[in-house]
Amino acid sequence: MTKRELSQLGDIGREIKQNEQRLSRLDVLKSDLRAWNAAPGDGAFEMLCLEKQLSGYRWELYSHLQLCLLEYRRLQRFIALIDDSLIRQILTGRYVDGKNWTQVALQVGGGNTADSVRKAADRFLKTYTK
Repeated sequence: MTKRELSQLGDIGREIKQNEQRLSRLDVLKSDLRAWNAAPGDGAFEMLCLEKQLSGYRWELYSHLQLCLLEYRRLQRFIALIDDSLIRQILTGRYVDGKNWTQVALQVGGGNTADSVRKAADRFLKTYTK
């Protein structure tokens, strides 16, 4: 596991929320299309094509959302399975909560400084670098 991978947690979390919002808007749009009953010969074919396009776009968004969720869970699982409580707290504060190193040091307490928690995280992650 690398710092770069872990630093993606916040971005992936935001991406998940954005994709969920997009899916929700697509569902509303699709409902609106169904509510608009076009009479045969009055744009019905165009509406059917638009519905199919929306379904395809929804499928792409849903698939991407599932991939993001898998990656998000993988990264969180890595942190959750760390045996050392202090390291787990440090990595959670930094990468899950998005705090800076000073905030992480204050959160874990024990007289830790921003540099000491950063170095502890770096040393731990070096053992997992490929």
